[in-house]
Amino acid sequence: MIFHIGEREIDTQKIRRWVNSSRGRTIAFWAAPPAVLLMLVTLWSVFGPSTGRTNDDGTRVVLYTSADDYVVQAVVDAFKAETGIRVDVVTDTEATRGSVAQRVLAEKDKPRADVWWASEVLTSVGLAEQRALAAWSTRSEATVVGGWPSHLRPSDSRWYGFAQRGRVIAYATNAFSNKNLVPTRLRDLTKPEFRGKVGIANPRFGTTRTHLAYLVATHGSGAVQSWLREMVDNGLKVLPSNSAVVQALAQGDIILGLTDTDDVWAGQAQKWAVDLVYEVPDKPREKFVGLPSLGPLLIPNTVGRIVGSPNAIAGDKLADFLLSAKVEQILAESMSRNIPIRAELAKKYPGIAVANEAPVDWAAVARHEAQALQIADAVLPK
Repeated sequence: MIFHIGEREIDTQKIRRWVNSSRGRTIAFWAAPPAVLLMLVTLWSVFGPSTGRTNDDGTRVVLYTSADDYVVQAVVDAFKAETGIRVDVVTDTEATRGSVAQRVLAEKDKPRADVWWASEVLTSVGLAEQRALAAWSTRSEATVVGGWPSHLRPSDSRWYGFAQRGRVIAYATNAFSNKNLVPTRLRDLTKPEFRGKVGIANPRFGTTRTHLAYLVATHGSGAVQSWLREMVDNGLKVLPSNSAVVQALAQGDIILGLTDTDDVWAGQAQKWAVDLVYEVPDKPREKFVGLPSLGPLLIPNTVGRIVGSPNAIAGDKLADFLLSAKVEQILAESMSRNIPIRAELAKKYPGIAVANEAPVDWAAVARHEAQALQIADAVLPK
C-alpha cells in the first residue's frame, strides 16, 4: 500500500519491514518519545507479521512490458541465469497494444507488477505523470560515463531511457543508383519526383505518432500541418505499421518511407532490397522552404518501478539489470540492433552508430501528443 503526503510516496511495505526489524523495535522502546512510540506500536499492529500482507522474499518478480517477445525472452533468460530469480512476464500483443499500460493504471490501488519496460517513451511519461511509476535511483546510473543523459531521465527519475531506435528515411535500394540521391530531410519527401512513392505508418499510432508529436513540439503545429498536407497532396500512402512500410518498399509499392531502424534491419534479414538514411540537420544559416531538420530522432526503451510493487526486493534487481550495459549489449546484438546510450559500448557497433542526434524534450513531446493526433485527423484521409 502507498500513502501520499503531498507529492511524497510512503511505502507501507518498507515501514512494515523496518518496524518488524530488531533495530526498529529497539529504537521504538528505548529512543522514541511517547508520541513516536505510540505511532510505531500502531504501525506494528497494522502492518506486523500477523497481517500476512507480504511475501517479498526476493525470489520472484513481475514484469509488465510492451517490448517485442524475442527481446524480452533473451533478457529475462540472462537475468534468471545471473540471479536465479523467477520472472513472471505480462506482454502486449499486436492485437492488444497498450493494454498492459492500462492494466498498470487499473491496478494502481493494488499493484501486481513490479517493473515496467516499454519499447518507447511516451507511455512511460504518461504513467509517470499519473504517479503509477515510482521515483527511484538505479545503481546502473553509476555505469554510464558522464552520467545518465538528461533527456533520458526526468528530474524525479520515474523512468530511465536506454537502448534507442532511430526514426529513419528508408528506401528501396533498386530505385536509386546512388545512395547520395536518397533524400535526407523530411521536407524533401514532398518533391514532385516522389509523387505517389512515399509511405508512412498511420501517425495515430506507435512510434510514427511519437515522431509527429516530436515535430509539433519542435517546429509548431502550423509547420507540421503544412508539411503533412503537402505529403498527402503528393500522393502519400498511409500504411498499417512501420513493418508494412518496409514491406511496401521491398514489393515496389513505394520507394521511400518513414519507419524505425529495427524494421529496416528485419527487412534486410529477409534479404529484402531496403536500406536507410538518417535525417541530416540543417546547416547554420542555411536557406530553405518547408519543415526544418534538426537531425535524426532516437526513441529509447524505458524502464520504471511500479509504485507499491509487491516484490520490491527482486523488482529493484530486475530494474537495475534492465538498465545495465549487459542488457544494452544484448539489445545491440539482437535483430532489433538498438543503439546503446553508453558511448564506449556504442563504439563496438559502428554499423548502428548515429551522429548528430536531434535534441529532444520528451515531456514537451508528450504534451503535444494530442495536438499531433488532431493534425493527423484533420489532414489524413479518413
